[in-house]
Amino acid sequence: AHTAATRAMAQARMDEIRAFFRSALEQAASAGELKPGVELDLWADSLTGTVVSLMTLGRAGTDEGVIRNVARAALENLPRS
Repeated sequence: AHTAATRAMAQARMDEIRAFFRSALEQAASAGELKPGVELDLWADSLTGTVVSLMTLGRAGTDEGVIRNVARAALENLPRS
């Protein structure tokens, strides 16, 4: 089990990653690069989850092809305009 301090540190990092994606998505939406009405919070959460997944897969020594497929699936499904 993790200590409260460890959980807080991990959550702070996750919040930073999510904020990065949320900001990037806002910029893309403002520039007309995303379809109108895109749920920015949904995609910020999804991309954050993808990053955590990729980090976990990498640490586990997963085949590079699998890691590339996970990243590709996330990026190819972004609702671009």
